[in-house]
Amino acid sequence: MSDARALMGTSDSETTEHPAATVTRLRSPIVSIVWTALAQGQLDPVAAIREIEAGLPGGPAALAPFTCHPLLAARLAATRALQRPRHEATALAFTVLGGFSVTRGDRRVDNAAWERRAAQRVVRLLLLHRDRTVSEDEILETFWPDRHPDSARRSLHVAISRARRVLDTPSSHSVVEIADRMYRLRLRPGDGVDADDFEAAARTALTEHGAARAPLLERATSLWGGEPLPEERYSDWALGWRERLSDLHIAVLTALADSCLERGDLIGAILRARALVGLDPLDEGAHRRLMVAHARGGHRSQALRQFLECRRALVERLGVEPASETARLQRRILAGKPV
Repeated sequence: MSDARALMGTSDSETTEHPAATVTRLRSPIVSIVWTALAQGQLDPVAAIREIEAGLPGGPAALAPFTCHPLLAARLAATRALQRPRHEATALAFTVLGGFSVTRGDRRVDNAAWERRAAQRVVRLLLLHRDRTVSEDEILETFWPDRHPDSARRSLHVAISRARRVLDTPSSHSVVEIADRMYRLRLRPGDGVDADDFEAAARTALTEHGAARAPLLERATSLWGGEPLPEERYSDWALGWRERLSDLHIAVLTALADSCLERGDLIGAILRARALVGLDPLDEGAHRRLMVAHARGGHRSQALRQFLECRRALVERLGVEPASETARLQRRILAGKPV
């Protein structure tokens, strides 16, 4: 018990205090509530300890009081959790496709934990540029360009402090490294970013040939979670990165639509081509793929309507007629020729 008391910051002289009173005094109200619920048999000890480990500020340190809990099962669960290798519980998963979020272990970090929007934005900037260090001046110019340097620097320090409280664990080095006013987000073994997984899968699929290509393209498509960092849609510093990933996604969908047409999977081709048109209504290649898929499926009227949809989008938005390749395809379909 002495080790647990040390972790809680208590001394031997304090052990006469009732354990629940000690927890109430030293820890958050949530810990006190869970403590009481466990004592009354209202919670499963193993599940409760797992939730505390993943969700409470401080991570594993929040488990220390429960090693002194009067319920044996709770004490054992807390002790075992503290003895586990920390990377199992503290691995960070960054989601940037479809929206920004961070998951620690199996628990998503609540947005309220960040407290400041600036903390999230600084982390997003460092995450996108984690292959290099980012100068303090670059960060200040990006987020606080109109502030006095001293005021902007204070805001940055507060944002970094909050980010570290969200991302770091007491037993490991900070994920946010600072040296000589240079900043870097350095991920640890086990940490991951969903965009990295998609990009690796997409590039592998696009360089593959033969029978293995289609399954690899399907896998890459399944890893696409949506628009990259929609929160930074109008941020110049994220523009190039967002466009690169979006272009790669379009390349994968295009290759997959072509693969489906080659294999005679007309439904698959239609689904992928429609997705491409949804992303860019001015993509004539996507419209042509839809026309071909409909025509090969015996739906000539749908193929011709697709041509009209393509023409309307081009005329209304750009004031131009479809390209000659698209017009030739329409004429072949009108004439009932194979496409």
